[in-house]
Amino acid sequence: MEINKEDTIEIGKTHNGYFLKNYWCESLNEDGSKLIESDLEIFEIIDGDEKAIIRLLNSIAENLGISYDKYGKNNLDINFNKKGHKLD
Repeated sequence: MEINKEDTIEIGKTHNGYFLKNYWCESLNEDGSKLIESDLEIFEIIDGDEKAIIRLLNSIAENLGISYDKYGKNNLDINFNKKGHKLD
């Protein structure tokens, strides 16, 4: 499988949070090669690591085309409110 920078996302951890870099191609250079553009989102840990991760994961979902639908019956809900269980 070949992976190129066009239409990809890059995720990473920083010293105070996380980042999401989104790459896409909307036009070509003068020589006909693809002009790869990008934007960078930073998710700082301000109000807890869990909230920063939730913001990051929601942004990833939006980049992949999953968005909140006010009238939808099946919306993505990312949270940390479920108790874990012991593994044997």
